[in-house]
Amino acid sequence: MDINYVIIEEVISLKIAFFEVKPEDIEYFSKELKEFNPLFFDSPLTYENADLVKDFDIISIFIRSRIDEGILDKLPNLKLIVTRSTGYDHINLEACKRRGIRVANVPRYGTNAVAEHTFALILAIAKRLLESVERTKKGNFSCEGLTGFELKDKTLGIIGLEE
Repeated sequence: MDINYVIIEEVISLKIAFFEVKPEDIEYFSKELKEFNPLFFDSPLTYENADLVKDFDIISIFIRSRIDEGILDKLPNLKLIVTRSTGYDHINLEACKRRGIRVANVPRYGTNAVAEHTFALILAIAKRLLESVERTKKGNFSCEGLTGFELKDKTLGIIGLEE
């Protein structure tokens, strides 16, 4: 038996479970990872459903799955946690490190969308958009008190920029 064959067979035999998935996630991951026959849950990983994946090697989660010592106790075969988010504050990294479980995230997830949304919020504040909408919904079309401000000559600070 060729050593490469053994390694490939070992990789293909990995058990992978996805939590907090949407139908489009299932479609994508089923196609891209078909050789692994992944298992999908639309709910977060919890104490109640952890037993369903107790012999799995890899779990892929999102932000509502809280990975703490209790969850890790139920997953003795776990080798890798992949969170489909930038943040990983929902995962006890120290507990994972002690158990030799690797953790991966998506460090650049949604950066353009977040920046664009930030600018949309800045404009909404500057132009008093929410107040205008609320008044219009109530049938009040008066412009009084809705004068916003221009962004010209304003200074914008950025906190937490990473390159």
